[in-house]
Amino acid sequence: MEFTYAVTPLSADTWRIDEAMGGAHTYAYLLEGAERALLIDTCQGLGNLRAAVEQLTKKPVLVANTHGHLDHIGGNAAFAAAYLTEADLPVAQEHGDPAYRHGMFLRFAQELGVLLGEEQLAALAHRCEGARYLPMAQGDVFELGGRTLRVLATPGHTPGSVCFLEEGRGALYTGDTACARGVLLSLPHSCGVATFRQSIRSLRALADRFTTIHPGHHEAPLGPEVLEKYDACATGILEGRVQGIPGESAGEACLLGPWEDISIAYRADHIFD
Repeated sequence: MEFTYAVTPLSADTWRIDEAMGGAHTYAYLLEGAERALLIDTCQGLGNLRAAVEQLTKKPVLVANTHGHLDHIGGNAAFAAAYLTEADLPVAQEHGDPAYRHGMFLRFAQELGVLLGEEQLAALAHRCEGARYLPMAQGDVFELGGRTLRVLATPGHTPGSVCFLEEGRGALYTGDTACARGVLLSLPHSCGVATFRQSIRSLRALADRFTTIHPGHHEAPLGPEVLEKYDACATGILEGRVQGIPGESAGEACLLGPWEDISIAYRADHIFD
C-alpha cells in the first residue's frame, strides 16, 4: 500500500506535511512564495514526498534541513539538492548510510509496534542515496518572492541545527530545537546544555519578531512560551536546581531533566559544553 501524507493547510500558501509512523509524527513544512517554494525538512522517507509536494505547488521547490537526522532528511534525494549547515553534514552522512538507516528503522518499528516488511526496510535504508547538499549558514536568506526566511543557527540537538524565521508572518520553524515535549541533547553528537541554552536565549531575544512556533514533532503549532520553559529547565540543570533522572532516550543512556510539561535529555559529562 502506498504511504499517504496528512497535509494541514496553515494558510493559503503554507502547509504542514505529516509523516506518521505509528504514533510518532514528523513534520515537513512547505512555504510557497510568488516565485518559488521552500520545503523545510523531508521527514523519514516513508512515501513519495516529492509527489505530495507537487500536488500542493507548481513553483520550483528549494529544500532546506533544520538538521541532519534521518527523520528530517529522508526525502532529500527526491529533490535536486538540500541546504544544510556544514556542521551537520557529518550527521547527515551517518544518518543517510543504508546500514545505519536499516538498523534504526528496524528499532523504530519494533518500539512503535509498526510492521515493516523487509522490502520496506530496504527502501527506507537506501532512500538517501544520491542526496546532494548545498551549504547554508547563520544569516542566510531564502527569498521566495514576497516571502523571506532567515537562517538562525541554534546548536544543541545537533551541532549544526538551525531554525528558520519568517518575520513577515511572525513564524519560527524550529525542527527539533523546540518541540512541545522535550529536546534530546543526549545523542553522541549533541551539544551540551550550556550551548543549547545559549541558542534558546538567542531565539528569545527575537521574540518580538514571531508569535508562532512550528516544530518538527508532537503538538503543533506552539507559542513562544515554550522557549521560556526550555530556558528555565536548562538554567536549572546548569545551576544544579534541576536534578536529572537516569533514563534512556533514543537508545542512549541519559539524564532526564523535567520542567513543567517539557524535559531535556542530557549527558552528565556533557552539561557545560
